[in-house]
Amino acid sequence: GRYRQFYQLDLEVIGEGQPIIDAELIAIGYFLFRDLKLDVIAHINSIGDEQCRPQYIQVLQEYFKARKKNLCENCKLRLAKNTLRLLDCKEPVCQEIAQDAPQIVDHLCDPCRDHFVKVLEHLDETEIPYTLNSKIVRGLDYYTRTAWEFFPVVQGEEQTQAQSAIAGGGRYDALLQQLGATQPVAASGFAAGIERIILAMKAKNIVLPSLYTPDVFLAQLGASAQKHSISLMERLRQAGFKVWGNLVKESLSAQLKVANKLGVRFTVIFGQKELIDGTIIIRDMDSGSQEIVDIKKLEKELTKRIEKAPSGKGPREVGAYDALAANIEEIPQGYGNNSQNQSGAVTTTATTTATTTTTEPEQPELPITKTAKA
Repeated sequence: GRYRQFYQLDLEVIGEGQPIIDAELIAIGYFLFRDLKLDVIAHINSIGDEQCRPQYIQVLQEYFKARKKNLCENCKLRLAKNTLRLLDCKEPVCQEIAQDAPQIVDHLCDPCRDHFVKVLEHLDETEIPYTLNSKIVRGLDYYTRTAWEFFPVVQGEEQTQAQSAIAGGGRYDALLQQLGATQPVAASGFAAGIERIILAMKAKNIVLPSLYTPDVFLAQLGASAQKHSISLMERLRQAGFKVWGNLVKESLSAQLKVANKLGVRFTVIFGQKELIDGTIIIRDMDSGSQEIVDIKKLEKELTKRIEKAPSGKGPREVGAYDALAANIEEIPQGYGNNSQNQSGAVTTTATTTATTTTTEPEQPELPITKTAKA
């Protein structure tokens, strides 16, 4: 593992062993990077399973033992216990030796070979760009069958193994049983490094639109107003407004500072007096002007103002990845997000849909040097 803090996102499908699941995950990763305006290509390999991999490792050990004196110190140590890792060593001399090493695709058992062929067929059908790379073995030995990594496409330069992948994953059908499951559970997934994505986007000078900007910010003054803030926020959300609200800070100036930092155009303010009067204050964050309106007409008044002066202006129009890279502290603590979380925690949930496919009886020849359209 890495001895440093980092952020990552991951997608996993548990309980499905069909080849189309691997292809679906690779496609999701590719489409994700495409939407981020990153040009990537998937490097794909099959590393077999417990049936065929031991025989391949034996062949690989014999190959590297004959060249052991030229290996780096790390590879000499890995030779006996983690032989596959010699294939993805970043040392130039080891890369040169690995270039002519036996390829696992020539040693796959029939089930693993059939699985891999079908993964590639699904990718071809979806027109996902990929290249077969026998050096993709992943860093952990629990992977089985399909393994893949995403690399940024470097125009005018040859892709090298030393370049950093921005995402990677594979199938791990035996892992859950190793962790205590009573029987094998098929599983497949991948993870992407957030910092590496940010660096890749910066290298390409990719500018994103601003992060999510609320339509309105809710500021409350006093205990009575605080008690009503959650229900008022939900009322506005039900009316279709994207709302951020403060449930912790007591100072109005501190709350307005947060609203301004978020780039919110309108802030609604209410306290004890407004609760008694049945009114609420709408503040234009651009001009600083404020108007007292009937709280029963709040939605109508907000809609009228937003249509005339759309929200979205503010500090958050700087590159979105700059805010991400800076720290989560850029998002004020104690504030709900735009939909469900009103307690202040910011949560993200990713889901994938597992599907199955009926395979054809034919087994097409495995392409050894396949590169799909980029």
